[in-house]
Amino acid sequence: MKHYTIKFVPSGKSVRIHAGATLLEAASHAGIILDTPCGGAGTCGKCEVMIGPERDKALACQHAVNSDMTVEVPKASRFYEKGILTDGIRNAIEIESPVLKIFAENGRAQYDLKSYLDQKIGGRNTLTTELLDQINSYVARTKNGITLVGRKCTEGDEKAHDWYTFEQGDTSNKLFGVAVDLGTTSIVATLFDMLTGETAGVAADANPQETYGADVVSRIEYASKPDGRNQLQKKVVDCFNSLIARLCDNADIEPEQIYEITVAGNTPMHHLLLGLPVEQLGQAPYRAHSTEPQEIRAAELGIKANSAAHLYAIQCISGFVGADTTAVALAVGMDKTSEMTLVIDIGTNGELILGSSDKMFAASCAAGPALEGAKISKGSRAVEGAIEAVVINEDDIDVDVISGTVPRSICGSGLIDALAVMTELGIIDSTGAMKSQDEIDQLPKKIAERITERDGQKCFILAWDDGQGEVYLNQKDIRETQLAKAAIRAGIEMLLKKAGIGIADVEQVLVAGAFGNYIRKESALGIGLLPPVDLHKVHFVGNAASSGAQMALISCSARKTASQTCEKIEYVELAMEMEFQMLFAEALMF
Repeated sequence: MKHYTIKFVPSGKSVRIHAGATLLEAASHAGIILDTPCGGAGTCGKCEVMIGPERDKALACQHAVNSDMTVEVPKASRFYEKGILTDGIRNAIEIESPVLKIFAENGRAQYDLKSYLDQKIGGRNTLTTELLDQINSYVARTKNGITLVGRKCTEGDEKAHDWYTFEQGDTSNKLFGVAVDLGTTSIVATLFDMLTGETAGVAADANPQETYGADVVSRIEYASKPDGRNQLQKKVVDCFNSLIARLCDNADIEPEQIYEITVAGNTPMHHLLLGLPVEQLGQAPYRAHSTEPQEIRAAELGIKANSAAHLYAIQCISGFVGADTTAVALAVGMDKTSEMTLVIDIGTNGELILGSSDKMFAASCAAGPALEGAKISKGSRAVEGAIEAVVINEDDIDVDVISGTVPRSICGSGLIDALAVMTELGIIDSTGAMKSQDEIDQLPKKIAERITERDGQKCFILAWDDGQGEVYLNQKDIRETQLAKAAIRAGIEMLLKKAGIGIADVEQVLVAGAFGNYIRKESALGIGLLPPVDLHKVHFVGNAASSGAQMALISCSARKTASQTCEKIEYVELAMEMEFQMLFAEALMF
Protein backbone atom coordinates (compact mmCIF):
# COMPACT_ATOMS: atom_id res chain seq x y z
CA MET A 1 0.00 0.00 0.00
CA LYS A 2 1.30 3.45 -0.89
CA HIS A 3 1.89 6.14 1.72
CA TYR A 4 1.66 9.88 1.17
CA THR A 5 2.85 13.02 2.95
CA ILE A 6 0.19 15.48 4.06
CA LYS A 7 1.30 18.95 5.14
CA PHE A 8 -1.12 21.05 7.19
CA VAL A 9 -1.10 24.83 7.23
CA PRO A 10 -0.90 27.16 9.02
CA SER A 11 0.47 24.78 11.69
CA GLY A 12 3.25 23.51 9.42
CA LYS A 13 2.78 19.96 10.71
CA SER A 14 3.32 17.03 8.37
CA VAL A 15 2.32 13.39 8.57
CA ARG A 16 2.84 10.36 6.37
CA ILE A 17 -0.21 8.11 6.08
CA HIS A 18 -1.48 5.19 4.01
CA ALA A 19 -3.50 5.64 0.81
CA GLY A 20 -7.23 5.62 1.41
CA ALA A 21 -7.06 7.16 4.87
CA THR A 22 -9.20 10.26 5.29
CA LEU A 23 -7.81 13.71 5.86
CA LEU A 24 -9.56 13.54 9.23
CA GLU A 25 -7.35 10.59 10.19
CA ALA A 26 -4.28 12.38 8.86
CA ALA A 27 -5.12 15.49 10.91
CA SER A 28 -5.51 13.38 14.05
CA HIS A 29 -2.12 11.76 13.46
CA ALA A 30 -0.64 15.25 13.13
CA GLY A 31 -2.15 16.29 16.46
CA ILE A 32 -4.77 18.54 14.86
CA ILE A 33 -8.30 18.04 16.19
CA LEU A 34 -11.11 18.85 13.75
CA ASP A 35 -14.71 19.56 14.65
CA THR A 36 -16.80 16.49 13.74
CA PRO A 37 -20.11 16.58 15.64
CA CYS A 38 -21.55 14.07 13.13
CA GLY A 39 -18.81 11.60 14.00
CA GLY A 40 -17.27 11.73 10.53
CA ALA A 41 -20.46 10.83 8.68
CA GLY A 42 -20.11 13.82 6.34
CA THR A 43 -23.46 15.35 7.32
CA CYS A 44 -22.51 18.35 9.48
CA GLY A 45 -19.97 20.07 7.20
CA LYS A 46 -17.94 21.26 10.19
CA CYS A 47 -14.58 19.74 9.16
CA GLU A 48 -14.18 21.66 5.90
CA VAL A 49 -10.60 22.17 4.71
CA MET A 50 -8.92 23.63 1.63
CA ILE A 51 -6.63 21.48 -0.52
CA GLY A 52 -3.66 22.54 -2.63
CA PRO A 53 -2.79 25.90 -4.19
CA GLU A 54 -6.29 26.18 -5.66
CA ARG A 55 -7.73 25.86 -2.13
CA ASP A 56 -10.38 23.40 -3.25
CA LYS A 57 -12.89 22.85 -0.47
CA ALA A 58 -13.46 19.35 0.93
CA LEU A 59 -14.76 17.67 4.05
CA ALA A 60 -11.80 16.13 5.86
CA CYS A 61 -13.88 13.18 7.04
CA GLN A 62 -14.84 12.26 3.47
CA HIS A 63 -11.76 13.10 1.41
CA ALA A 64 -9.48 10.09 0.92
CA VAL A 65 -5.72 10.53 0.69
CA ASN A 66 -4.45 9.57 -2.78
CA SER A 67 -1.40 11.79 -3.23
CA ASP A 68 0.96 14.13 -1.40
CA MET A 69 -0.90 17.33 -0.61
CA THR A 70 -0.99 20.55 1.36
CA VAL A 71 -4.14 21.08 3.41
CA GLU A 72 -5.26 24.37 4.92
CA VAL A 73 -7.27 24.04 8.13
CA PRO A 74 -9.39 27.12 8.92
CA LYS A 75 -9.83 27.99 12.56
CA ALA A 76 -13.60 27.43 12.33
CA SER A 77 -13.01 23.76 11.51
CA ARG A 78 -11.10 22.99 14.69
CA PHE A 79 -12.78 21.23 17.59
CA TYR A 80 -12.75 23.75 20.43
CA GLU A 81 -11.85 26.73 18.26
CA LYS A 82 -10.24 28.12 21.39
CA GLY A 83 -7.41 25.70 20.59
CA ILE A 84 -7.00 23.59 23.69
CA LEU A 85 -4.39 21.39 22.05
CA THR A 86 -2.10 22.91 19.47
CA ASP A 87 -2.45 26.65 19.12
CA GLY A 88 -2.36 27.96 22.64
CA ILE A 89 -5.36 29.15 24.59
CA ARG A 90 -5.46 32.85 23.88
CA ASN A 91 -9.06 32.58 22.60
CA ALA A 92 -10.22 30.29 25.41
CA ILE A 93 -10.00 32.70 28.31
CA GLU A 94 -9.23 36.29 29.03
CA ILE A 95 -5.62 36.83 30.03
CA GLU A 96 -5.55 37.62 33.73
CA SER A 97 -1.96 37.03 34.70
CA PRO A 98 -1.20 36.50 38.39
CA VAL A 99 2.09 38.33 37.80
CA LEU A 100 2.23 42.08 37.18
CA LYS A 101 5.01 44.29 35.84
CA ILE A 102 4.74 48.10 35.85
CA PHE A 103 7.39 50.50 34.62
CA ALA A 104 7.91 53.68 36.62
CA GLU A 105 10.10 56.47 35.30
CA ASN A 106 12.73 58.06 37.49
CA GLY A 107 10.55 60.73 39.09
CA ARG A 108 7.65 58.40 39.81
CA ALA A 109 9.92 55.69 41.15
CA GLN A 110 11.68 57.94 43.59
CA TYR A 111 9.02 60.22 44.98
CA ASP A 112 5.45 58.96 44.75
CA LEU A 113 5.49 55.32 43.78
CA LYS A 114 2.48 54.12 45.76
CA SER A 115 0.26 56.95 44.52
CA TYR A 116 1.43 56.21 40.99
CA LEU A 117 0.36 52.58 41.35
CA ASP A 118 -2.98 53.58 42.86
CA GLN A 119 -3.61 55.82 39.88
CA LYS A 120 -2.22 53.36 37.29
CA ILE A 121 -4.02 50.14 38.29
CA GLY A 122 -6.12 50.99 41.35
CA GLY A 123 -6.95 48.66 44.21
CA ARG A 124 -4.79 48.01 47.23
CA ASN A 125 -1.06 48.18 46.51
CA THR A 126 1.36 46.91 49.12
CA LEU A 127 5.08 47.67 49.09
CA THR A 128 7.28 46.90 52.07
CA THR A 129 9.46 49.60 53.58
CA GLU A 130 12.48 47.48 52.72
CA LEU A 131 11.51 47.39 49.03
CA LEU A 132 10.85 51.14 48.93
CA ASP A 133 14.25 51.82 50.51
CA GLN A 134 15.97 49.60 47.90
CA ILE A 135 14.15 51.40 45.07
CA ASN A 136 14.95 54.85 46.41
CA SER A 137 18.61 53.95 46.83
CA TYR A 138 18.85 52.59 43.30
CA VAL A 139 17.03 55.51 41.65
CA ALA A 140 19.00 58.13 43.58
CA ARG A 141 22.23 56.47 42.52
CA THR A 142 21.45 55.84 38.84
CA LYS A 143 18.65 58.30 37.98
CA ASN A 144 17.04 55.45 36.01
CA GLY A 145 13.47 54.19 36.01
CA ILE A 146 12.51 50.79 37.40
CA THR A 147 10.05 47.99 36.66
CA LEU A 148 8.05 46.79 39.63
CA VAL A 149 7.19 43.09 39.82
CA GLY A 150 4.24 41.93 41.89
CA ARG A 151 1.37 39.49 42.21
CA LYS A 152 -2.37 39.74 42.29
CA CYS A 153 -3.82 38.62 45.60
CA THR A 154 -6.22 35.72 45.15
CA GLU A 155 -8.03 35.87 48.50
CA GLY A 156 -11.24 37.83 48.83
CA ASP A 157 -12.94 40.04 46.28
CA GLU A 158 -10.84 43.13 46.89
CA LYS A 159 -8.54 44.10 44.05
CA ALA A 160 -5.12 43.90 45.61
CA HIS A 161 -1.50 43.66 44.52
CA ASP A 162 1.61 42.76 46.50
CA TRP A 163 4.82 44.16 45.03
CA TYR A 164 7.89 42.21 46.06
CA THR A 165 10.83 43.17 43.84
CA PHE A 166 11.99 45.50 41.07
CA GLU A 167 14.18 45.35 38.00
CA GLN A 168 16.46 47.93 36.47
CA GLY A 169 15.06 49.89 33.53
CA ASP A 170 11.94 49.01 31.54
CA THR A 171 11.44 45.22 31.42
CA SER A 172 7.65 45.41 31.41
CA ASN A 173 7.49 43.74 27.97
CA LYS A 174 9.28 40.60 29.22
CA LEU A 175 6.96 38.32 31.15
CA PHE A 176 7.09 34.56 30.57
CA GLY A 177 5.70 31.53 32.34
CA VAL A 178 5.84 27.76 32.01
CA ALA A 179 2.94 25.32 32.29
CA VAL A 180 3.93 21.74 33.11
CA ASP A 181 2.00 18.52 32.65
CA LEU A 182 3.81 16.28 35.15
CA GLY A 183 2.96 12.75 34.09
CA THR A 184 4.09 9.43 35.49
CA THR A 185 5.69 8.52 32.16
CA SER A 186 6.44 11.87 30.53
CA ILE A 187 6.75 15.56 31.38
CA VAL A 188 5.55 18.25 28.96
CA ALA A 189 6.50 21.89 29.50
CA THR A 190 4.98 24.78 27.54
CA LEU A 191 6.52 28.27 27.50
CA PHE A 192 4.05 31.15 27.37
CA ASP A 193 4.28 34.87 26.80
CA MET A 194 2.03 35.86 29.70
CA LEU A 195 1.35 39.29 28.19
CA THR A 196 -0.10 38.00 24.93
CA GLY A 197 -1.13 34.45 25.79
CA GLU A 198 0.97 33.15 22.90
CA THR A 199 2.80 29.84 23.09
CA ALA A 200 6.54 30.43 22.81
CA GLY A 201 7.67 26.81 22.77
CA VAL A 202 7.05 23.25 23.92
CA ALA A 203 9.55 20.73 25.30
CA ALA A 204 8.99 17.21 26.58
CA ASP A 205 10.98 14.42 28.13
CA ALA A 206 10.53 11.07 29.83
CA ASN A 207 9.95 11.32 33.56
CA PRO A 208 13.39 10.41 34.96
CA GLN A 209 11.75 8.92 38.06
CA GLU A 210 11.18 5.85 35.87
CA THR A 211 14.56 4.70 37.16
CA TYR A 212 12.80 3.92 40.42
CA GLY A 213 9.69 2.29 38.93
CA ALA A 214 7.38 2.52 35.92
CA ASP A 215 4.25 3.21 37.98
CA VAL A 216 3.25 5.33 40.95
CA VAL A 217 3.04 2.36 43.33
CA SER A 218 6.73 1.54 42.74
CA ARG A 219 7.70 5.15 43.34
CA ILE A 220 5.64 5.40 46.51
CA GLU A 221 7.46 2.32 47.78
CA TYR A 222 10.82 3.81 46.85
CA ALA A 223 9.96 7.09 48.57
CA SER A 224 9.65 5.21 51.87
CA LYS A 225 13.35 4.29 51.74
CA PRO A 226 15.95 6.48 53.46
CA ASP A 227 16.39 9.61 51.34
CA GLY A 228 14.10 8.06 48.69
CA ARG A 229 11.69 10.98 48.61
CA ASN A 230 14.55 13.46 48.17
CA GLN A 231 16.01 11.44 45.31
CA LEU A 232 12.68 11.30 43.51
CA GLN A 233 12.17 15.04 44.00
CA LYS A 234 15.63 15.85 42.70
CA LYS A 235 15.07 13.74 39.58
CA VAL A 236 11.95 15.65 38.59
CA VAL A 237 13.37 19.08 39.53
CA ASP A 238 16.44 18.38 37.38
CA CYS A 239 14.09 17.48 34.52
CA PHE A 240 12.16 20.73 35.03
CA ASN A 241 15.42 22.69 34.82
CA SER A 242 16.49 20.84 31.69
CA LEU A 243 13.15 21.53 29.97
CA ILE A 244 13.20 25.19 31.02
CA ALA A 245 16.75 25.59 29.70
CA ARG A 246 15.72 24.09 26.34
CA LEU A 247 12.65 26.31 26.12
CA CYS A 248 14.69 29.41 26.89
CA ASP A 249 17.42 28.53 24.39
CA ASN A 250 14.86 27.99 21.64
CA ALA A 251 12.98 31.21 22.45
CA ASP A 252 16.19 33.23 22.93
CA ILE A 253 15.27 34.33 26.46
CA GLU A 254 16.84 33.84 29.88
CA PRO A 255 15.43 31.72 32.71
CA GLU A 256 15.32 34.93 34.75
CA GLN A 257 12.47 36.09 32.49
CA ILE A 258 10.25 33.24 33.72
CA TYR A 259 8.11 34.53 36.58
CA GLU A 260 5.45 31.85 37.01
CA ILE A 261 5.20 28.06 36.74
CA THR A 262 2.02 26.00 36.96
CA VAL A 263 1.97 22.24 37.43
CA ALA A 264 -0.72 19.63 36.84
CA GLY A 265 0.10 16.07 37.84
CA ASN A 266 -1.46 13.06 39.49
CA THR A 267 -1.40 13.15 43.28
CA PRO A 268 1.78 11.08 43.82
CA MET A 269 3.70 13.11 41.20
CA HIS A 270 2.33 16.34 42.71
CA HIS A 271 3.41 15.32 46.22
CA LEU A 272 6.86 14.09 45.16
CA LEU A 273 7.61 17.37 43.38
CA LEU A 274 6.59 19.42 46.40
CA GLY A 275 8.39 17.14 48.85
CA LEU A 276 5.17 16.08 50.59
CA PRO A 277 4.76 12.66 52.23
CA VAL A 278 3.50 9.93 49.90
CA GLU A 279 3.66 6.80 52.06
CA GLN A 280 -0.01 7.16 53.01
CA LEU A 281 -0.95 7.03 49.32
CA GLY A 282 0.14 3.40 49.26
CA GLN A 283 -2.06 2.34 52.16
CA ALA A 284 -5.84 2.25 52.57
CA PRO A 285 -7.66 4.62 52.64
CA TYR A 286 -5.08 6.19 50.25
CA ARG A 287 -5.44 9.76 51.46
CA ALA A 288 -3.55 12.70 50.01
CA HIS A 289 -1.38 14.71 52.39
CA SER A 290 -3.13 17.75 50.92
CA THR A 291 -5.55 18.29 48.06
CA GLU A 292 -5.41 22.09 48.28
CA PRO A 293 -3.69 24.17 45.58
CA GLN A 294 -0.10 24.81 46.59
CA GLU A 295 1.94 27.95 45.95
CA ILE A 296 5.66 28.15 46.65
CA ARG A 297 8.72 30.06 45.49
CA ALA A 298 10.20 28.01 42.65
CA ALA A 299 13.69 28.61 44.03
CA GLU A 300 12.77 26.75 47.21
CA LEU A 301 12.46 23.59 45.12
CA GLY A 302 15.68 24.28 43.24
CA ILE A 303 13.92 25.29 40.02
CA LYS A 304 15.97 27.73 37.96
CA ALA A 305 13.79 30.66 36.95
CA ASN A 306 13.45 34.25 38.13
CA SER A 307 14.51 34.42 41.77
CA ALA A 308 11.02 35.68 42.65
CA ALA A 309 9.14 33.18 40.45
CA HIS A 310 6.30 31.24 42.03
CA LEU A 311 5.21 27.68 41.35
CA TYR A 312 1.47 27.03 41.51
CA ALA A 313 0.39 23.40 41.84
CA ILE A 314 -3.25 22.96 40.80
CA GLN A 315 -5.68 21.46 43.29
CA CYS A 316 -5.95 17.68 43.55
CA ILE A 317 -9.23 15.79 43.98
CA SER A 318 -8.17 12.77 46.05
CA GLY A 319 -5.29 10.42 46.74
CA PHE A 320 -5.35 8.95 43.23
CA VAL A 321 -7.28 11.55 41.25
CA GLY A 322 -4.92 14.43 40.99
CA ALA A 323 -4.41 17.91 39.66
CA ASP A 324 -4.06 16.55 36.13
CA THR A 325 -7.72 15.51 36.25
CA THR A 326 -8.66 18.92 37.63
CA ALA A 327 -6.78 20.49 34.72
CA VAL A 328 -8.59 18.25 32.22
CA ALA A 329 -11.96 19.25 33.70
CA LEU A 330 -10.96 22.90 33.39
CA ALA A 331 -9.74 22.56 29.80
CA VAL A 332 -12.85 20.79 28.48
CA GLY A 333 -15.22 23.16 30.31
CA MET A 334 -16.89 20.74 32.72
CA ASP A 335 -17.89 23.76 34.81
CA LYS A 336 -20.04 25.05 31.92
CA THR A 337 -21.51 22.02 30.17
CA SER A 338 -25.14 21.02 30.61
CA GLU A 339 -24.55 17.82 28.61
CA MET A 340 -23.89 14.52 30.35
CA THR A 341 -20.20 14.13 29.60
CA LEU A 342 -17.75 11.28 30.03
CA VAL A 343 -14.08 12.31 30.07
CA ILE A 344 -11.43 9.59 29.76
CA ASP A 345 -7.81 10.62 30.28
CA ILE A 346 -5.82 7.67 28.97
CA GLY A 347 -2.40 7.10 30.51
CA THR A 348 -0.54 4.97 33.03
CA ASN A 349 -3.24 6.00 35.47
CA GLY A 350 -6.52 6.28 33.56
CA GLU A 351 -8.61 9.04 35.12
CA LEU A 352 -12.34 9.34 34.51
CA ILE A 353 -14.91 12.10 35.01
CA LEU A 354 -18.64 11.65 34.46
CA GLY A 355 -21.28 14.32 34.86
CA SER A 356 -22.18 17.88 33.98
CA SER A 357 -21.65 21.28 35.55
CA ASP A 358 -24.00 20.48 38.45
CA LYS A 359 -22.51 17.18 39.64
CA MET A 360 -19.55 15.02 38.67
CA PHE A 361 -18.06 11.67 39.65
CA ALA A 362 -14.37 10.85 39.25
CA ALA A 363 -12.24 7.74 39.54
CA SER A 364 -8.72 6.55 38.82
CA CYS A 365 -8.02 3.26 37.04
CA ALA A 366 -4.69 1.48 37.44
CA ALA A 367 -4.34 0.92 33.71
CA GLY A 368 -0.60 0.43 33.87
CA PRO A 369 1.90 1.61 31.25
CA ALA A 370 0.98 -0.82 28.44
CA LEU A 371 -0.93 1.79 26.44
CA GLU A 372 2.16 3.99 26.57
CA GLY A 373 4.35 1.23 25.16
CA ALA A 374 5.80 -0.19 28.37
CA LYS A 375 5.59 -3.93 29.18
CA ILE A 376 4.98 -4.60 25.47
CA SER A 377 7.68 -6.74 23.79
CA LYS A 378 8.27 -4.30 20.95
CA GLY A 379 6.52 -1.35 22.57
CA SER A 380 7.70 2.24 22.78
CA ARG A 381 6.41 5.74 23.16
CA ALA A 382 5.36 7.64 20.05
CA VAL A 383 8.88 8.04 18.67
CA GLU A 384 10.35 7.87 15.18
CA GLY A 385 9.99 4.37 13.80
CA ALA A 386 7.02 3.43 15.99
CA ILE A 387 3.98 1.88 14.32
CA GLU A 388 1.11 4.26 15.04
CA ALA A 389 -1.67 2.68 12.95
CA VAL A 390 -2.54 -0.77 11.63
CA VAL A 391 -5.12 -1.35 8.87
CA ILE A 392 -6.40 -4.27 6.81
CA ASN A 393 -5.22 -3.92 3.20
CA GLU A 394 -7.25 -6.39 1.11
CA ASP A 395 -5.40 -9.70 1.63
CA ASP A 396 -2.80 -8.35 4.08
CA ILE A 397 -2.28 -5.67 6.70
CA ASP A 398 -0.42 -2.38 6.42
CA VAL A 399 1.04 -0.02 8.98
CA ASP A 400 1.67 3.69 9.35
CA VAL A 401 5.01 4.53 10.95
CA ILE A 402 5.93 7.77 12.71
CA SER A 403 8.16 9.86 10.41
CA GLY A 404 7.61 7.31 7.62
CA THR A 405 10.76 5.37 8.52
CA VAL A 406 11.41 1.65 8.88
CA PRO A 407 9.20 0.23 11.67
CA ARG A 408 11.15 -0.53 14.83
CA SER A 409 8.48 -0.59 17.57
CA ILE A 410 4.79 -0.02 18.26
CA CYS A 411 3.22 2.77 20.33
CA GLY A 412 -0.16 2.98 22.08
CA SER A 413 -2.33 4.00 19.14
CA GLY A 414 -0.78 1.28 16.97
CA LEU A 415 -1.30 -1.26 19.73
CA ILE A 416 -5.03 -0.49 19.94
CA ASP A 417 -5.32 -0.64 16.13
CA ALA A 418 -3.44 -3.94 15.98
CA LEU A 419 -5.65 -5.63 18.54
CA ALA A 420 -8.78 -4.35 16.79
CA VAL A 421 -7.53 -5.75 13.48
CA MET A 422 -6.57 -9.08 15.07
CA THR A 423 -10.00 -9.30 16.70
CA GLU A 424 -11.78 -8.49 13.44
CA LEU A 425 -9.78 -11.16 11.60
CA GLY A 426 -10.53 -13.75 14.27
CA ILE A 427 -6.87 -14.09 15.30
CA ILE A 428 -7.84 -13.22 18.88
CA ASP A 429 -10.91 -14.85 20.42
CA SER A 430 -13.28 -13.19 22.89
CA THR A 431 -11.09 -14.19 25.85
CA GLY A 432 -7.97 -12.64 24.32
CA ALA A 433 -6.37 -15.97 23.43
CA MET A 434 -4.42 -15.95 20.18
CA LYS A 435 -5.30 -18.68 17.71
CA SER A 436 -2.93 -20.67 15.52
CA GLN A 437 -3.15 -20.68 11.73
CA ASP A 438 -5.05 -23.97 11.55
CA GLU A 439 -7.70 -22.71 14.00
CA ILE A 440 -8.85 -19.91 11.68
CA ASP A 441 -10.93 -20.51 8.57
CA GLN A 442 -10.47 -18.59 5.30
CA LEU A 443 -7.70 -16.30 6.47
CA PRO A 444 -5.77 -14.73 3.56
CA LYS A 445 -2.40 -16.43 3.08
CA LYS A 446 -0.31 -13.29 3.67
CA ILE A 447 -2.06 -12.63 6.97
CA ALA A 448 -1.94 -16.28 8.04
CA GLU A 449 1.83 -16.31 7.50
CA ARG A 450 2.11 -13.55 10.10
CA ILE A 451 0.84 -15.92 12.81
CA THR A 452 3.89 -17.73 14.16
CA GLU A 453 5.89 -18.28 17.36
CA ARG A 454 8.73 -16.39 18.97
CA ASP A 455 10.43 -17.53 22.17
CA GLY A 456 7.82 -20.20 22.72
CA GLN A 457 4.84 -17.84 22.46
CA LYS A 458 2.30 -17.37 19.70
CA CYS A 459 2.76 -14.03 18.04
CA PHE A 460 1.51 -11.91 15.15
CA ILE A 461 4.11 -10.22 12.96
CA LEU A 462 3.29 -6.59 12.22
CA ALA A 463 6.52 -5.76 10.39
CA TRP A 464 8.96 -8.32 9.01
CA ASP A 465 12.68 -8.16 9.77
CA ASP A 466 14.47 -5.94 7.26
CA GLY A 467 17.62 -5.38 9.22
CA GLN A 468 15.96 -3.39 12.01
CA GLY A 469 14.30 -6.39 13.64
CA GLU A 470 10.74 -7.70 13.61
CA VAL A 471 7.85 -5.89 15.25
CA TYR A 472 5.25 -8.25 16.63
CA LEU A 473 2.69 -8.78 19.37
CA ASN A 474 2.75 -11.94 21.44
CA GLN A 475 0.26 -13.47 23.84
CA LYS A 476 1.77 -11.66 26.83
CA ASP A 477 1.40 -8.32 25.04
CA ILE A 478 -2.28 -9.04 24.46
CA ARG A 479 -2.78 -9.87 28.14
CA GLU A 480 -1.06 -6.66 29.25
CA THR A 481 -3.33 -4.64 26.95
CA GLN A 482 -6.38 -6.54 28.20
CA LEU A 483 -5.59 -5.53 31.77
CA ALA A 484 -5.18 -1.89 30.75
CA LYS A 485 -8.35 -1.63 28.70
CA ALA A 486 -10.38 -3.60 31.25
CA ALA A 487 -9.34 -1.29 34.09
CA ILE A 488 -10.53 1.76 32.15
CA ARG A 489 -13.72 0.17 30.86
CA ALA A 490 -14.69 -1.22 34.29
CA GLY A 491 -14.10 2.21 35.81
CA ILE A 492 -16.46 3.73 33.26
CA GLU A 493 -19.15 1.16 34.03
CA MET A 494 -18.75 1.79 37.76
CA LEU A 495 -19.22 5.55 37.36
CA LEU A 496 -22.31 4.99 35.22
CA LYS A 497 -23.77 2.90 38.04
CA LYS A 498 -22.91 5.58 40.60
CA ALA A 499 -24.62 8.22 38.48
CA GLY A 500 -27.64 5.95 37.99
CA ILE A 501 -27.53 6.20 34.19
CA GLY A 502 -26.71 4.05 31.19
CA ILE A 503 -24.22 4.69 28.41
CA ALA A 504 -27.10 5.81 26.16
CA ASP A 505 -27.62 8.78 28.50
CA VAL A 506 -24.09 10.05 27.87
CA GLU A 507 -24.21 12.88 25.33
CA GLN A 508 -20.50 13.26 24.64
CA VAL A 509 -17.36 11.24 25.28
CA LEU A 510 -14.11 13.22 25.43
CA VAL A 511 -10.92 11.20 25.17
CA ALA A 512 -7.87 12.99 26.55
CA GLY A 513 -4.26 11.98 27.05
CA ALA A 514 -0.93 12.60 25.38
CA PHE A 515 -1.78 10.18 22.58
CA GLY A 516 -5.57 10.32 22.84
CA ASN A 517 -6.12 12.09 19.53
CA TYR A 518 -4.07 9.45 17.69
CA ILE A 519 -6.46 6.62 18.56
CA ARG A 520 -9.05 5.62 15.99
CA LYS A 521 -12.56 5.59 17.43
CA GLU A 522 -13.45 2.38 15.65
CA SER A 523 -10.46 0.58 17.13
CA ALA A 524 -11.11 1.81 20.67
CA LEU A 525 -14.72 0.65 20.38
CA GLY A 526 -13.67 -2.57 18.66
CA ILE A 527 -11.52 -3.82 21.55
CA GLY A 528 -13.93 -2.59 24.22
CA LEU A 529 -11.74 0.20 25.54
CA LEU A 530 -14.69 2.54 25.02
CA PRO A 531 -18.28 1.54 25.80
CA PRO A 532 -20.69 1.11 22.87
CA VAL A 533 -21.61 4.68 21.90
CA ASP A 534 -22.41 6.37 18.62
CA LEU A 535 -19.22 7.50 16.92
CA HIS A 536 -20.44 11.08 16.62
CA LYS A 537 -20.43 11.36 20.42
CA VAL A 538 -16.70 10.60 20.68
CA HIS A 539 -14.19 13.43 20.45
CA PHE A 540 -10.45 13.35 21.04
CA VAL A 541 -9.22 16.41 22.91
CA GLY A 542 -5.49 15.70 23.09
CA ASN A 543 -3.36 16.59 26.08
CA ALA A 544 -6.09 18.43 27.97
CA ALA A 545 -4.13 18.25 31.25
CA SER A 546 -1.43 20.38 29.66
CA SER A 547 -4.07 22.75 28.28
CA GLY A 548 -5.62 23.15 31.72
CA ALA A 549 -2.23 23.91 33.22
CA GLN A 550 -1.74 26.55 30.53
CA MET A 551 -5.09 28.14 31.35
CA ALA A 552 -4.18 28.26 35.04
CA LEU A 553 -0.83 29.82 34.14
CA ILE A 554 -2.25 32.96 32.55
CA SER A 555 -5.60 33.32 34.33
CA CYS A 556 -6.38 33.86 38.00
CA SER A 557 -10.04 33.21 37.16
CA ALA A 558 -9.13 29.81 35.69
CA ARG A 559 -7.47 28.87 38.97
CA LYS A 560 -10.60 29.82 40.85
CA THR A 561 -12.77 27.87 38.41
CA ALA A 562 -10.55 24.80 38.80
CA SER A 563 -10.94 24.86 42.58
CA GLN A 564 -14.70 25.40 42.36
CA THR A 565 -15.01 22.49 39.92
CA CYS A 566 -13.19 20.22 42.37
CA GLU A 567 -15.84 20.94 44.98
CA LYS A 568 -18.50 19.48 42.66
CA ILE A 569 -16.64 16.21 42.09
CA GLU A 570 -17.41 13.10 44.11
CA TYR A 571 -14.48 10.73 44.19
CA VAL A 572 -15.25 7.03 43.74
CA GLU A 573 -12.65 4.65 45.20
CA LEU A 574 -12.95 1.71 42.80
CA ALA A 575 -11.05 -0.68 45.05
CA MET A 576 -13.72 -0.25 47.72
CA GLU A 577 -16.61 -1.00 45.37
CA MET A 578 -17.90 -4.59 45.59
CA GLU A 579 -19.06 -4.61 41.96
CA PHE A 580 -15.81 -3.42 40.47
CA GLN A 581 -14.08 -6.81 40.30
CA MET A 582 -17.05 -8.31 38.49
CA LEU A 583 -17.12 -5.41 36.04
CA PHE A 584 -13.37 -5.76 35.55
CA ALA A 585 -13.69 -9.47 34.71
CA GLU A 586 -16.41 -8.70 32.16
CA ALA A 587 -14.33 -5.91 30.61
CA LEU A 588 -11.42 -8.29 29.97
CA MET A 589 -13.41 -9.81 27.12
CA PHE A 590 -12.94 -8.65 23.54
